Amino acid sequence: MKIKGNFLEFLYKKFSAIYIEFVRFSSKIMIYGDQRFMDKFNEKFIFVFWHGDSYCFYLQARKNFCVLTTADREGEYISNLVRHFKGIPIRVPDKSSGRNLIYKIKKTVGNKYDLAMTLDGPLGPFHEPKVFPFVLARFLKRRIVPVAVSVKWKIRIASRWDRYMIPLPFNAIKFCVYPPVFVSSRDQDSEFMYIREKIKRKLKSSFI
Repeated sequence: MKIKGNFLEFLYKKFSAIYIEFVRFSSKIMIYGDQRFMDKFNEKFIFVFWHGDSYCFYLQARKNFCVLTTADREGEYISNLVRHFKGIPIRVPDKSSGRNLIYKIKKTVGNKYDLAMTLDGPLGPFHEPKVFPFVLARFLKRRIVPVAVSVKWKIRIASRWDRYMIPLPFNAIKFCVYPPVFVSSRDQDSEFMYIREKIKRKLKSSFI
């Protein structure tokens, strides 16, 4: 039974990568904002998006990016997707383990890779930005690029906290790439409250 379960899990992981490639091939994908930041750019950024939209991120997947994933079973599934699209997964605990974790991330991304991570993940609450992306931005001395996703035809998994979105093939999919946001020492002094709300409002108002 264990062999059968592992085999089915293997098929599911492989299917996920093939499926998202089919969606990309069959759909019209539009980029709003400045697409340069999603392409090769001298400056390296931290791209942030909602956890429920994370599967759609691979529709714009490109080389030379790192993705933060959790150390649990779901993180292993995401790591396989990241590797399939030529990215580098960085496995981290569900909760920050302090400066050692940040140094691990810095060592991996260096000055070579962009970093992608969910804004409200991995545990929620839904669409509430976490502090960690902004702590990383200060430590890595990088600007944050918010990315919003709009999908015409989709499946939402309502039972999940993040209302996970699965795009359907032959679709119309829009990405809104906002200008990079600088995280200042003043933001840090206020526990990033203002900038977190600013980015939250931007993402929520996208495509309205």
